[in-house]
Amino acid sequence: MKKGQKLVTILVLIMIYIVLLPTCILPFFSRYYTYIINPIFWTLLTILTYHFYKKVKIKNKYNRYFAKLTFYISLAFIILVFLSGFVFGFTPTSYDNSLVGIIKNIYCFVVVLLLQEYIRYYLINSVRRKTKVYFLITLIFTLFDLALTFRLTTYSVLNHILITTIPTFSINALCSYLAYKKSLYSSFIVKAVLTTTFLLVPVIPNFKTSIFIILELLYYLAIYLSIARANKNLSDVDNKIKINKNKGLKYTVLTIVTIIVSFIIGVFYFAPLAISNDLMEPNLSFGDMAIYKKVNDISILRPDDVIVYVKDKKLTVKRIESMTSRNGKIYIQTKGDKPNTLSDYLITKEDIIGLYQFKIPYAGYPSAIIYKLLGRV
Repeated sequence: MKKGQKLVTILVLIMIYIVLLPTCILPFFSRYYTYIINPIFWTLLTILTYHFYKKVKIKNKYNRYFAKLTFYISLAFIILVFLSGFVFGFTPTSYDNSLVGIIKNIYCFVVVLLLQEYIRYYLINSVRRKTKVYFLITLIFTLFDLALTFRLTTYSVLNHILITTIPTFSINALCSYLAYKKSLYSSFIVKAVLTTTFLLVPVIPNFKTSIFIILELLYYLAIYLSIARANKNLSDVDNKIKINKNKGLKYTVLTIVTIIVSFIIGVFYFAPLAISNDLMEPNLSFGDMAIYKKVNDISILRPDDVIVYVKDKKLTVKRIESMTSRNGKIYIQTKGDKPNTLSDYLITKEDIIGLYQFKIPYAGYPSAIIYKLLGRV
């Protein structure tokens, strides 16, 4: 079979799949789509692609350098997104964060995305006139993503274009560009790193969709401009590969460590606290990490809110039972969620540190065990 026929065969199969998605698969087999139908389709198509192009050799000595560049930009984007959560707040993710759930999600989402990029890479680089194929494949992969979102979203046409179509086309155009520049690892990183991050973390920033879309588009643009610039100055890239092999990694690690330490010591508006007792079970268990936002004005507090306060020089997490005013001063009675855990003392504004927002299960185990050993429970 000729190269052109191989290309057409694979693209036709994808187009048939796109047509079947909203007409047959999703209406009648939606419960099997994510975990069975979609992974199987892309796996079989990857096997066919490998069979067609296993003798095709695509070489690019700058592949790893471009991948490192993409990784650093992706990491900076992830840090920026989650730092914004300390301004806009956080909300629990909709994904299953159990071990089984994480494995299933990685298989169904991350692996499928990698298979798609493998197919895209060989399709674009299998022909001489790559420019025409570049636009065609970008369009087809965009249509595939939109075929699913049109079914799952209830946006108006204008909102769908702004919220879904433009970002979807942008990421597909970027990944096709990376394939065009023979940088398979970079396209893997663009798809896999972000998706894996959002699958693993239990919370995501609670900002408006429009803000995230702007950040997302700037992220795609930054990668495109960086790769395009590096591709124009390959002699400079050769020198950077020789001289600065580990500098970027060192700065990245230093930045991450600095942010983590700052978060732990409470520099940001939100701060963590390891739960070292069972007073708030079943809502907060030993070893959970409670994330709270700092509170200066207690007028926002209401009975049944879970608060963090200081008692005997220790941080305590309990629920507000009642609030009373005496001589212009507010006194708060607290209790745990377990039976018979009503506090035998009252706290005031000066004792209150923050308002509980959400928990990260098991993340506080190391600190909780240390607290227990030191007798600070």
